[in-house]
Amino acid sequence: LGCLAAGSVAFHKVRQGRGRALIPTLAGTLSTDAFKLLGTLDDSAVSGVQSPLICMKAGQGVIWSVSSSAGKSHYPQYVPDSLFNTNPNFDYGSLLNLKKDVEAGRPVSSYYQAFSTAGIYVFRDGGDNSKQTVIGVVDPLVDCPLAFEKNPIQVLSSDILQDFPSGKNPVIIAPDYALIAGIGGA
Repeated sequence: LGCLAAGSVAFHKVRQGRGRALIPTLAGTLSTDAFKLLGTLDDSAVSGVQSPLICMKAGQGVIWSVSSSAGKSHYPQYVPDSLFNTNPNFDYGSLLNLKKDVEAGRPVSSYYQAFSTAGIYVFRDGGDNSKQTVIGVVDPLVDCPLAFEKNPIQVLSSDILQDFPSGKNPVIIAPDYALIAGIGGA
């Protein structure tokens, strides 16, 4: 499931609900209305990141293109036994249904997955298990790691994965009431 890699499943990053969508491309980021696809991508002519790591905020999602080539069907599969996954309660039932639909030959051209909970999620290409995509989801009030400032897609590396907030022990800063009282009284 290499993002924009030759022969792989392409994706479009969108925000749930109303608003604008971001569609990562090799030429930059295009803007369009949410849930509107900009035609089809011929991924056989595209090169890019083989095992991408994508960062997004909770409430956003990914649209994968679903295709078949050379007798193989390319669609996203969740990898529940990956050690990178951090949300043991992730409901991937719709992905199991997608697999059934694709294997039954039903016409499917895309699949949308929303992420409501912060965590790390690992997916692979149903036609090529060596192609994986890791999606890091952060709380809406938290920024993605610094590596994602210029590009929402990075090459998968343990260094960048370690930079994701775990969500298990959030840092809560208590207000300094003495300082606030001192400023307010001045």
